[in-house]
Amino acid sequence: MALRFSDTELFPEPVPYRRLCVLAEDLGLALSLQQLSKINSTLFQAVYEEGHRKT
Repeated sequence: MALRFSDTELFPEPVPYRRLCVLAEDLGLALSLQQLSKINSTLFQAVYEEGHRKT
């Protein structure tokens, strides 16, 4: 098996796992990171915004 990553970008602010879980829960989504899985576009947007949030 091989994985190819493209168009990756480091967030200026890290999004901790606990925060990721909260974002998913707030959207009513189940989150499982034990395997490759597609995430909902709404969750992707929330995580992206969180990673670019100014503190």
